[in-house]
Amino acid sequence: MAKARIYLLHGWSVDPENEEKWFVFRQFLEKRDIETVFLGLPGLTTPNEECWTLVEYVSWLKDQLPGSKKVTLLGHSFGGQLATRFTTLHPDQVERLILIDAAGIRDTQMLVVFKRFIFGVIAKIGGLVTKNTIARAILYKVIREKDYLEASPTLRATMRSVLYDQVLEDLPKITCPTQIIWGKDDSQTPLRLGRKFAAGIPHADLKIIENARHSPHFTHPAMTSQVVAEFMEQTS
Repeated sequence: MAKARIYLLHGWSVDPENEEKWFVFRQFLEKRDIETVFLGLPGLTTPNEECWTLVEYVSWLKDQLPGSKKVTLLGHSFGGQLATRFTTLHPDQVERLILIDAAGIRDTQMLVVFKRFIFGVIAKIGGLVTKNTIARAILYKVIREKDYLEASPTLRATMRSVLYDQVLEDLPKITCPTQIIWGKDDSQTPLRLGRKFAAGIPHADLKIIENARHSPHFTHPAMTSQVVAEFMEQTS
């Protein structure tokens, strides 16, 4: 019998070693007879000199997947946002969806709104600010967006584009079995957003990982992989 296979979409991290971070989690899945395929996102893990929107990422993902059969997609953070949109646009290609602390729903709490305002200001005058060492250090603390401030102008434009392309309206259109996994102490995409994903996707199941933050598959790989494996077994 062929092994189950999951296609992995990582989060927003500009790092050619993104794949190595997933090693332990993937090993746990391998022990459960689940094969994984890591897809390095253009501009983050692999080079990309063009500004992309979520549309381009969806088109890219379609080219990476086998067109002959449905697949299981697992997306973390931005990868979850991409997997959500892809599943909405190409339901005939997705058999199961797994979201780990997914991005794509705007947080309306006051502090987050303020952060987005600062983010917009930086987008306009970023060159002046980020050349100043002291100002840059302050901004890192205020908005916690080091990836944005250190990115190339092209990647910054891409980040702004995907940040404002929300997936809340996509959720009711998802019909495949969906497992949502969330770190209880996530401060980047708080648990309240995970509950919105779970409420918006019909028949979705939400599992909360205690004492975990934004990346439970890195910090709690055994527990997270167990949730994934049980979901795969239940929906096979």
